[in-house]
Amino acid sequence: MVTSDEPGLYLAGRYGIRLENLMLCVPAFTTDQGEFYRFETLTMVPFDRRAILADRLSGKEKKLLNAYHAAVFKNISPYLTLEECVWLKEMTAPV
Repeated sequence: MVTSDEPGLYLAGRYGIRLENLMLCVPAFTTDQGEFYRFETLTMVPFDRRAILADRLSGKEKKLLNAYHAAVFKNISPYLTLEECVWLKEMTAPV
């Protein structure tokens, strides 16, 4: 099953922004309690670094963002030109 993860911020009377990633729900493991699932990210586009205030992210949030950006680069770069790869490397650099 594919679903979307859409965290957002809305400031009344000003603006709103939503980050949307498509996620694939896949089996993870089974216990006596039943079958458990996890999500695999399908959307492979870097977050705009101009909108990220890295100093406000926790260590865990930075780790998650860096892991996502590493996956974006790994999965997308083989299909890009050299110039596009240079841009993507910059956009997916660790925060």
